[in-house]
Amino acid sequence: TIDGYADLSVTIPSPVVGDDEIDAQLDRVRNQYAELEVVERAASAGDFLTIDIEGSQDGEVLEGLVAQAYLYELGSAGIVPELDEQLEGAVAGDSRSFDAAHPNDDEDDLHFEVSVVEVKAKVLPELDDEFATTASEFDTVAAWRADLSERLGQVRKAQSQMNVREKIGEALAALVTDELPEPLIAGEMNERLQDMALRLQAQGLTIDQWLQFSGTEPDQFVSDLRDMAERSARVDLALRAIALAEGIEVDDDDIEAEFEAVASRVGADIDDVRSRLTEGGQLGVMRIDIAKRKSLDWLTERVSIADEDGTAITFESLALDEPGSEETGTDGGTVVDDATDTAEDE
Repeated sequence: TIDGYADLSVTIPSPVVGDDEIDAQLDRVRNQYAELEVVERAASAGDFLTIDIEGSQDGEVLEGLVAQAYLYELGSAGIVPELDEQLEGAVAGDSRSFDAAHPNDDEDDLHFEVSVVEVKAKVLPELDDEFATTASEFDTVAAWRADLSERLGQVRKAQSQMNVREKIGEALAALVTDELPEPLIAGEMNERLQDMALRLQAQGLTIDQWLQFSGTEPDQFVSDLRDMAERSARVDLALRAIALAEGIEVDDDDIEAEFEAVASRVGADIDDVRSRLTEGGQLGVMRIDIAKRKSLDWLTERVSIADEDGTAITFESLALDEPGSEETGTDGGTVVDDATDTAEDE
């Protein structure tokens, strides 16, 4: 049994799409259509400089660091950071001579001789209806903005739904204060380890190889695995407790909907799926999983949600405009993500 689950409150980033976000998307497209124009002024970050560059080490010219009429974006740190520092404020005709640290700490410093040929500024196209026709499928900027707002809103709603469920998982785990039996944690760890091993095997890797490639220490890996397993087990127990306390039941319609969902996911005949799961003794496990999902849905409908500014949010307002999305739906029969998973686990 757990207390306090009916009064949970969570805080998530605002799901509202701001004008600045839409402007940023439009500017990204404008940048793709930008042109470079020669300017008679000092260079600043974002400008493009045509330069002649020669790099050497210990008096020997390095062929890979020699170029004529090379177009360089100021502020990109594309060669060495010192180059940006030297070119800041430069004008056409300026020369720079400087030393820079070699990217490899074991190597001696590099020396550069740079001449500025031209300074060019990026000129963005005007954001008008003509540009909208060129760069999008819309005839006006207003229609383009409206479409961006709708699509970004859908993405933000989906993200917010996942944030709510993740925060609920964290809150539920904190409500289970009992000391968990070691076999329960060990069993959860083993399941996660086996699942990871299968996914890595599909990529032709072993866990040992993954640890080596990722630079993860085995002790740290086991510690992180245990933390996730314990948290997942606490959420699992909490959802079971809510189902028991609130009398959340699983009926034949729920089971049949689960058969249909499984059959759809694996592309099999529903009668075959029903027979295999029934004969395999999986109905008990299915009922428990469905009950946990229904508990999560029950809780999601009642949890108090607000953004960082304290503005109240209803979970219904986060529903996607287009129905039928399995990834973010709230119906117990169509939710794909396991109720005991968190975003971190996934």
